[in-house]
Amino acid sequence: MKKEEILKILAHTKGNEIDILRSKKCGCAFCSSIFDAREVKDWVNENEATSARCPRCGSPYVIGDAAMEGLDKKTLSPIVKYLRNSLPQETRNAEAERFCASYLRHEITPSEEADNLFFEYATSLFKNTGNIEYIPSLIRITASGTEFHQPNVPLALSIAMEKEFDLVPEILCLRASLLVMVEDELAPSNKRRKAFEWARKACELGNLLGRCILSDFYMAGIGVKQDFDYGFSLLESELPMAISEFFWGNGENPNDYCHFFIRLSSCYLIDEGSHRADPRSAVRYALLAKYALGKNYEDLISSGDQLAVHVKDTLASAAEMFGVKSDEMILDENTMFDTFVDFSYNIGPLYIHFGDYDPIGKTLSCQIAEGLMIPFIDCSSLRIETIDGPHSFTLNNVASYDFDPSFSFFQYIEFRDNEWVFLVGSPQGNAEIGRIVFQKDKDGDEE
Repeated sequence: MKKEEILKILAHTKGNEIDILRSKKCGCAFCSSIFDAREVKDWVNENEATSARCPRCGSPYVIGDAAMEGLDKKTLSPIVKYLRNSLPQETRNAEAERFCASYLRHEITPSEEADNLFFEYATSLFKNTGNIEYIPSLIRITASGTEFHQPNVPLALSIAMEKEFDLVPEILCLRASLLVMVEDELAPSNKRRKAFEWARKACELGNLLGRCILSDFYMAGIGVKQDFDYGFSLLESELPMAISEFFWGNGENPNDYCHFFIRLSSCYLIDEGSHRADPRSAVRYALLAKYALGKNYEDLISSGDQLAVHVKDTLASAAEMFGVKSDEMILDENTMFDTFVDFSYNIGPLYIHFGDYDPIGKTLSCQIAEGLMIPFIDCSSLRIETIDGPHSFTLNNVASYDFDPSFSFFQYIEFRDNEWVFLVGSPQGNAEIGRIVFQKDKDGDEE
């Protein structure tokens, strides 16, 4: 096909709304897909011209058979080759990054071509720009497979083993997990120690998933002497930071928090070592794991997502042990507050009760008092049971209260005689930002 003919056909990728509506079949000059014209759902408006986006790759290079007679894979091939070679590298990189992001957000119609393009673009972005953002997903998808590709764990491991990834925590985690998966086929038993070292390195680099994997290795004795108690302590010691980051929305990867919480929930379902089962904690962390997966939780369940299914099964087991039905439980702001206070405010509570409210499974709606600005506490009574005994207040036993309105949070609570003092940390020490003073009865005791 001559260059002039190719350019004439490519001109029909711009402002082609009428062409596409007149067509029965379309092709993409960027990804070479052939598809029914009715599959075009997305359009881009540029310079008052409406152009179709490819439902396979999302690029604006769609050609309809109304503009190109005899459109098929063979006739489209030279056009695809010309377009890819003629586009500036910067444009190709931008298209590749846009496609990869759309693919992972499930905005691209599933197909073999879409899978192949993601593998190609994730790799080319790394080689051309050093961008490794999509490499972990490439490794996971290669290992787990798709509707159009069989799982290939050895290939996924070979990608993860690239030397450039030696200090990338997320890929170190994948190395550790994949090496254990292929051990029977490829790795002698002494390679388990290597998997353990990779998990430990990821943990040392501050990766939450690395800590989860390292904990699993200790609990199961993979590459190290089995020690369930130490494995559990790796999770427990990270709780204050993990809960704080998750609660405030600072976590970059929700799936890592999901793994962390569901691993904790699983631990609280069993008696092992000196650790004892705790149904309430098992339910709490299973709910947090579900919450971490977001609004797509049910869709993930329907699609067979392994992590989501694991969360569902663990939540069901925890709920049964706790004596409630899992579909009756919800995770609301009060359960989040309950959990956050437990591990971030350093007050060591056993349980928190909002009036007659049970933090698991119900919704609270009440006020403390007009003008009382205590974040996350929005009820007429609060009771915190600590190791030192219960602490509670109601509207009836509050003598006075004060809270600095310039603060939207507090970090610590101190219980002093007949008052609760709210504090935030600073380089100079803790600063008081508010307090509740309670009335005393005639014997001088807090009511």
